Amino acid sequence: MKLSLVIPVHNLEKYIEPMLISLKYQECDHDHIEPIFICDCCEDRTHELIEHYLKDRFSRLVILDRNYHSSGLSRNDGLELASGDVIWLLDGDDWLIDNHAII
Repeated sequence: MKLSLVIPVHNLEKYIEPMLISLKYQECDHDHIEPIFICDCCEDRTHELIEHYLKDRFSRLVILDRNYHSSGLSRNDGLELASGDVIWLLDGDDWLIDNHAII
């Protein structure tokens, strides 16, 4: 089973690290997880932080830069790209509190 995570973000440099760390250290097969981040009008280091934490961990990492000014349009973009059997919609300031949240 493949899981797509659709995560719209906007200038979350100060808040996104718990999300990225919780994804990085999930104790599961990372080849079956497809994180899709949509950086909507980001003017800070959000995009760079995502790459720093996750680029070597996930083979299907997607980071899009968009100018929608809308989390709904960003989610729609992510949903169109998602190829997982299951799709989770998350926010960039969410995090998974257990390393076994994704099995």
